Amino acid sequence: MMKKKCLAPLLSFGTRVQCGAILSRLSFQEDYRPEMATKEFIRAIFNLASLEPDQSNPNSALRVLKTQQRMINAIYNLSCEKAARKILLDEGAGKFLTFFQTKPAEHIRRGCAAALCNLLVDEGTEFPILECGAVSALLITALVASDKEETKRICTKCLYNLLSAEVCHKPMVDEGVLWGFAALCKSSTDSTSLTDDINTTRMISRAFCNLTCKFTSEFMSSTACVKTLLWLTAVDDLETQDFAARGLLNVLSATTLKSAHIANQSVKYLKKLCSSSNVQVRGLCILGYCIISQFPSARREMMRQNALSALDFEVANLDPEMSYAYASTMTNMSMEPDTMKAVIYEGVLPHLLELALSTEERTVLVVARALYYCTCDSELIPTVVELGMVEGVQELLFSESLIDNANMHTYLSSSLFNISTESNCHLDIVNKDAVKTTRVLWEHGDDEIKRV
Repeated sequence: MMKKKCLAPLLSFGTRVQCGAILSRLSFQEDYRPEMATKEFIRAIFNLASLEPDQSNPNSALRVLKTQQRMINAIYNLSCEKAARKILLDEGAGKFLTFFQTKPAEHIRRGCAAALCNLLVDEGTEFPILECGAVSALLITALVASDKEETKRICTKCLYNLLSAEVCHKPMVDEGVLWGFAALCKSSTDSTSLTDDINTTRMISRAFCNLTCKFTSEFMSSTACVKTLLWLTAVDDLETQDFAARGLLNVLSATTLKSAHIANQSVKYLKKLCSSSNVQVRGLCILGYCIISQFPSARREMMRQNALSALDFEVANLDPEMSYAYASTMTNMSMEPDTMKAVIYEGVLPHLLELALSTEERTVLVVARALYYCTCDSELIPTVVELGMVEGVQELLFSESLIDNANMHTYLSSSLFNISTESNCHLDIVNKDAVKTTRVLWEHGDDEIKRV
């Protein structure tokens, strides 16, 4: 049995150094840790770590540094034990480790970060440790003081663990954690690429996903953060892709005309995500394109990238929300003559026509609007008729839930009128029984519809 009285105050410099070495060695033995997990032992460890050099001994500074390293090792070893973690926190380990993180010794900095990381395992410890100044200390260690990958990874994990408590999010953002995560995600050998460490990309993609829920403006103001998030979507790891895609969707949801460049940059990354083996990620791409297709410049970029053909219609057809987003994207693309051609020539018009069978009123109305836009270019009318435009109009018209919908009638009657302006389509109109369709529109439409 270890006796507490063996830790009585010792004045000899050499004796204190030796005592530190003994305690450090004992802490590596798991069987001894429960007995060391007392206030007395922990206070003794803190006291030994505060050892000052002996002015009469020229080698004492090195021995002090070695003792400090041993004490940090002891604290780390004790932090592996749940019972010891609470005592460590109660005795001020958070402030102690944050202070010692500034020491000019790599092993000490790494040990402090690792011990803090362990202390954050238990729920409720996040904010008390944050209040000790841990965020700035960890960022300085990872981005300035240390050039060791292992230390950087431990600091990243520690910062990630702090995010477990939502109350920590705003203070961490205020201290620059967004930019810090972006910097930590970069490759140590090539600043134009990401780290190869999958655990790091997973943590940072999750962190970005969480923080962009409420701090999109702060995130979007950082070019480094946006660029890193886009790069994360291209990482060959499904978990990283999933959370990066969700984070990107958060950002796109807050995009305005002033920040439309982010939407433009996102087009090619979303296109690549469309081929992900994760169905949820492919669904997020549909939602993402729905948002960015609201911006004229992004629509033109989508056309240049042939983005529409990359969307997974099977996924869009699985869920009413996805169907509506898919149809809305096509409608937005159809609003301009140039980008409308992408809807027709990328082979997505048949999918749009299939959505005419939807039971969702909002989806059907959006489809009707898109079909109308697609008939506004006289040069394209023969092509859209060949692709089934007349049949699509008929499907929409005879939808029981919308047969009396005035907006629907306007879109459909206008579509048929546009088609009828092309004499070489008249035979198609007759053969496909569009005359009957016109009669139904006449019976159910108002005076404006009848004039059309």
